[in-house]
Amino acid sequence: IAHLLACALYAAGQHAPSDTGAHWTTEHAESVGGVSAQYLENGIMYQYMVALHLAVANIALGELDVMPTNSIERAIFVVTMMAGFLFGSSVVSTLSAAMTEYHARRRDTSNKLRTLRQYLRENDVARSIAVPVDRHVRQRLTRRDKLREEEVPALALLNFTLRSAVRFDIQRPHLKSHPLFRLWLSLDVELMQRVCMGAVGFLQLRPQDELFLVGGAATSAYALTAGEVSYTQHPDTSPV
Repeated sequence: IAHLLACALYAAGQHAPSDTGAHWTTEHAESVGGVSAQYLENGIMYQYMVALHLAVANIALGELDVMPTNSIERAIFVVTMMAGFLFGSSVVSTLSAAMTEYHARRRDTSNKLRTLRQYLRENDVARSIAVPVDRHVRQRLTRRDKLREEEVPALALLNFTLRSAVRFDIQRPHLKSHPLFRLWLSLDVELMQRVCMGAVGFLQLRPQDELFLVGGAATSAYALTAGEVSYTQHPDTSPV
């Protein structure tokens, strides 16, 4: 952006019409080492750097050592300063919002850990158990999982048809990996969409989570869509 503005300022100073008969490129002079030289008498690199410096100063609302000399140049300066003000305000507001969100998240994490430690301490939980519990919770709090459908309040604003279409589009690639569901999709897409709304869902597991245990009721069938799971059999509970 600064480069384009520098080119525009240089073009306005060299080629744009002037209602005052002057241009900043011909009026600007600098004294270096006690020797005064006109802007256009310097090398092309120096001319570009002066124009770039002027562009950056306009955007950042900094101090200007070059002033406009006609209406077109002044209009460019005004528009650039307004754009710089709006850009700077948006950057500051974005950074402020990000910092506020970061501190709120840190505060929430600290409150959860403090409450957990207080609970363990008040109930005299053995240190051999409390330490792994604290470490496990801290790992969970620092790990961010994919958003679940129930964590997106905006989805509740959709009507049933759109919400069903969103869920079906998410689940369809995984269903196609199973031969039965792949056949079902080829026969009746609308029925499979209703099945997705009523009988299919996602379950996210974290490291060391248990999907099912010995003796537990089998209420669902699971298909792995990503990652790895380990199935362990104990001789005293698994005769096979």
